[in-house]
Amino acid sequence: MTGLHNFRAFQQRLKEEWNRAKRYEIPLSLILFDLDRFKEVNDSRGHLAGDQVLKEFAMLVTGGARANDVAARYGGEEFAIILPHTDAERAMRVAERIRQAVSEFVFLADSRPLHITVSGGVATYHASPDLKSVDDLVGVADKALYRAKKSGRNRTIQHQPA
Repeated sequence: MTGLHNFRAFQQRLKEEWNRAKRYEIPLSLILFDLDRFKEVNDSRGHLAGDQVLKEFAMLVTGGARANDVAARYGGEEFAIILPHTDAERAMRVAERIRQAVSEFVFLADSRPLHITVSGGVATYHASPDLKSVDDLVGVADKALYRAKKSGRNRTIQHQPA
């Protein structure tokens, strides 16, 4: 529906990029995004309007990501971007560029304008010696996303290594 990779393709590509990053000792970053208060869109405007928002958000993700980044629909209103060869600082710039674009964009859900925000969590292998597996990378990105949601939404938080 969104034109992005699905969850299965995301998992496969993340594993490939993880192995490459470990083998060549290069950074690998992951961004997880979640549309803020998306359930309210479906409840108030209907699922077709919600689907339109997801498609438009995917377009913004694609426009904000770089050619070698891998964007995927992670599930529901959650999206992920794999950023090969990308350190923490650059990953934050990509995440913030997308978050800002979303906050300025006028979505057309059921032909009526709608403003939506997105929260993001960023994690980087290489800057985080505590990350030992793909699951660790996803887990800390998810925790950073949760902190972004809990601290007010419409923000991006980066995992800080222990």
